Amino acid sequence: MSLELMLKTQEGLDNRIIAEKGIVWTEEERFCNTLVALDVELSEFANEGRWFKVWSDQQTPKVEQEYCDYCGENTDYTRPSPFMGSQGSMCKHCWNMTKEEYAAANGEHIPEFENYPNFKKKTPIALLEEYVDGVHFFLSIANQKGWGELLYFSEEAIEDLREEGFDGGLNGAYLELKRWLGVLGVEKDEENYIKVLGLSKHQFSFKNAWFILIAIGMVEYNFTFEQIAEAYFAKNKINHERQTHGY
Repeated sequence: MSLELMLKTQEGLDNRIIAEKGIVWTEEERFCNTLVALDVELSEFANEGRWFKVWSDQQTPKVEQEYCDYCGENTDYTRPSPFMGSQGSMCKHCWNMTKEEYAAANGEHIPEFENYPNFKKKTPIALLEEYVDGVHFFLSIANQKGWGELLYFSEEAIEDLREEGFDGGLNGAYLELKRWLGVLGVEKDEENYIKVLGLSKHQFSFKNAWFILIAIGMVEYNFTFEQIAEAYFAKNKINHERQTHGY
């Protein structure tokens, strides 16, 4: 994982902003400000995800589309096709249609679209960008509090959740994430948690909130952590450029 590098990178951005903007605040003021910023970014992520918008015909995030060289339509994903030459790509519908036609004419089996290697599926770029905006502020909190170790998570736990699903669906997961962050904002820390959990109340809440964010990305939207890290570093670079040009 790139968590250690991500923490250092975030520290560099935060320190630059504080120095160049001449910000003077107490640790508590900075912490509360970061929590508010994180809350806003998570809301923007939900807005881009659209899953709760029952009043809309579109309840999935927008995906940059691929062009099908066979039918000429735009679609969410395509795969290279031997029927179209080395540069051609086909959507799922055209692939499966051609597969049936080819099998009927030649008696040869062609794999299902999903089982064929090298198909290209576009990541919902806008959603991923909103997602890593939230990651920025989680990293900021981890740096402020010395909680970097709490960002490490179990891949096995992610896979278990992939099989079991979220209690209450995506709405339930999102609200649970907000609830744990609310503990950080309005409830006092309690050291007596350490005796049972090995973590204080705030540490336990932060770790849970982070895990839910990671789980939403990796389970619900099939982001890999490598994609998350890559998108984080790309957006961090943009944030530095914005500071340079007076954002």
